[in-house]
Amino acid sequence: MGQGAFLSPQHLQAQDAWDQACRHALHLRLTPFPWGYEALRVREDALGSGVVDVEHFSLVTRTGERLVGGSVETAGGNTRVPQRNIAELRMAGNDPIPVWLVFNRERAIQGLSQRESERLLARYALATDTLADPFDPQAPEADVDFLLYQPNIVTGLDENAEAIVRSSDSYKFAELLPAGPGKFKLSHDYIPPTTAIAASHNLLRWTRALRDLLVSRGQDFASVKRQRGIRAASTSAQEVMRVVMMQTFGRHIPLFQEHARLSSVSAYAMYQDLRQLVAEFSVFSEDIGYFGELANKPRETELPDYDHEDLRRCFRIGFDRAEVLIKALTVGAEVGITLAHDGRFYRADLPANLFENDKTRFYLAFESEQKGAELFARLSRTGKIASMDEMPRLLSAALFGLKIDLLPVPPEELPQKSPNTTYFLVDTTHPFWQMIKNGRNIAVFSDLPADSTVIKLFPVATQD
Repeated sequence: MGQGAFLSPQHLQAQDAWDQACRHALHLRLTPFPWGYEALRVREDALGSGVVDVEHFSLVTRTGERLVGGSVETAGGNTRVPQRNIAELRMAGNDPIPVWLVFNRERAIQGLSQRESERLLARYALATDTLADPFDPQAPEADVDFLLYQPNIVTGLDENAEAIVRSSDSYKFAELLPAGPGKFKLSHDYIPPTTAIAASHNLLRWTRALRDLLVSRGQDFASVKRQRGIRAASTSAQEVMRVVMMQTFGRHIPLFQEHARLSSVSAYAMYQDLRQLVAEFSVFSEDIGYFGELANKPRETELPDYDHEDLRRCFRIGFDRAEVLIKALTVGAEVGITLAHDGRFYRADLPANLFENDKTRFYLAFESEQKGAELFARLSRTGKIASMDEMPRLLSAALFGLKIDLLPVPPEELPQKSPNTTYFLVDTTHPFWQMIKNGRNIAVFSDLPADSTVIKLFPVATQD
């Protein structure tokens, strides 16, 4: 009581420390990793001249201090980062060069410290500015002292760099790659500790690429729904699986769309969402498990635990797993196996697992200028279908080969992708199908123009 008339700097410092401790405790309740870069912009053109220039950054320290600033006066905030020329540093090979913002641990003001460090600037410096009273334009201006933070730029090429970084309050923000004498460029995959993915160009780029992949594959599934109608779908196991896949895409597309658009999610939260995506999509894979582990080496290949200071490893493995899982999903049998034209035949090798289910139906689809009954009549006169081993014998005989039946409308499992596509049901009881099955390949001979004809084989697993 009564201290209001005798306020000293210590009173304000104690209040500031109390507020900071409260904020930091709250952040720790919200996330176990509340520190890191919120924003970061390093001039790449300056690196081409051998100069490290942190144009703008925003950083929350491990103790909860929020630092904002950059290399220029217009950056504002409470921190000034002096540029550093590293063009003359001696290189040792082409290994990436780590670069840190380093703060002196001793909480002293420049010029007032009892012992000045020879290597590092004092943690703080005083800057005086003249301010007017915003509520009373008639009041005289007053000089106000501001406390500015003074970071040092330290590279892995500096003498005793490891000891300096270990004994100081340091925050790695980049890895540099040599790009010629006295020239450097940013690493294409390093990710600094971040509280917002916008602070890392690489992490944001990877996030947007995953978003684009999700949207692209999701639209493939949506096109099937539009072509066939969601209520007209069959109740086959394949169709049920397709719906489950669509629901999985539906859960993750909006989430990653917002992550890519806003760029404000923390790296920790982003990694948890990525792990959830991998776990959900692994349901449709025989090779990857819930934790991202590979079936042949489960213990060694799980997604790594979150490491705030090694985000590159976490996200590189996580994004790779997600990409493999998403690309492995197809909208169903309509993806088909294309029979490539080798100059004489349309042919394709068939995987052994294609024949594991005796209940699988097979369709041949011809996309050509001729269609329907007209196409079937032409194939009956001039076409041949068999395995590659049987094709020479078939060509010398007046036989068509494999029996196929013309379908007047596309089968329910296969949407009509083009008005010029004609579907045929393969007779899997025919002797020539057994030869195709044994040879693991199929060949079609036809006089249809190769530049305007596409032939695909569609397997459709059923429970009938």
